[in-house]
Amino acid sequence: IRKNSEETLVKLTDTMCSKKEFSSCKIYDNSGLNMEVAYVSNESKNVESIGEKYNGRFDYVYIYNKDSQDYIAYNTQNIIKNHTENISIVKNFQPAIPSSINVLYYIEDVNTRSSYSFTVLFDNGERWSTSSSRYITIDTNFDLANSGVINTTIKNLNQTFVLSNNIALQDTYIINDEEIELGKYIITPPDYITVIYENISTVQTTDDNGDIVYVEEDGFNKLNHSNIVDIIRVEVDGEEIDSSQYSILGEEGIICWNNSDLIGGVLEVAYTYKKPIYLTFFSLDYLYSIVGYQIETLEQVDTYNDYIVQNCENGTLINVDYSYFTEAPDLVTVVCSNPCYTG
Repeated sequence: IRKNSEETLVKLTDTMCSKKEFSSCKIYDNSGLNMEVAYVSNESKNVESIGEKYNGRFDYVYIYNKDSQDYIAYNTQNIIKNHTENISIVKNFQPAIPSSINVLYYIEDVNTRSSYSFTVLFDNGERWSTSSSRYITIDTNFDLANSGVINTTIKNLNQTFVLSNNIALQDTYIINDEEIELGKYIITPPDYITVIYENISTVQTTDDNGDIVYVEEDGFNKLNHSNIVDIIRVEVDGEEIDSSQYSILGEEGIICWNNSDLIGGVLEVAYTYKKPIYLTFFSLDYLYSIVGYQIETLEQVDTYNDYIVQNCENGTLINVDYSYFTEAPDLVTVVCSNPCYTG
């Protein structure tokens, strides 16, 4: 049932019948169309009976045109997150759908031999739609945004440096006789150290070897840098494309293409990334502990007592009675109410 832009799928069930004692059911077609009725007797096992008349209980019935035609389109989608939305239908149906007919679009189950599961629905929350302009959403139980499922190369850098709260970082380092640019990598410092970054904008048109960059056939392109803050512009074959055509793994610096038609195109990407500038300690306490410096040599005592001596004159000698204090003080501060005198 369609009302304006709202659609509702209505199932005719046996409980809708007014007489519960029926032993058979018959549906009459007065539309003049060549319609067929299917009685689904067991929905879970996909058991149904085709025909105008049916004896027995059923879960629901549906009606279809005997002259209807199935039009099949196979769509592909690269996925990097466990939830992907705003996917357009690629209308490569076979045979081609005539423009003069009404069509019900239906998404078949996604079957896979792996342990991964996929739920594919239209943005109305259903597997069906009468409109081809609806977007598709995909939910799955894996997430490539988790670095644990991405093949990575780990390079360890051990270096002597002058102990300081701020440790300056070079742009490049030599590791195993290989010069690496630090901005190309994700830096994982010890727990007590953090990395301070500076935002840098750049345009990538070539790879590390100076060759032109193309949209990869597997649907993924690694940018020259990691720790991406923002994608400023993406052009394929000189044409700027909308952000819905790709997804980005910011920390890893990987673009995932949502549109397979872009594969093989010449790629140019303008982006902002975080360039590592220096390392700093979370707390100076750890820095002091490395060199054996004790920062808690004295413990502050919050309580104190006033010891007031009345009617003092110039030259008066005062003997302090320390038994007056709750605890014997290790520091005495003398203050005189007359600013002309000091203790």
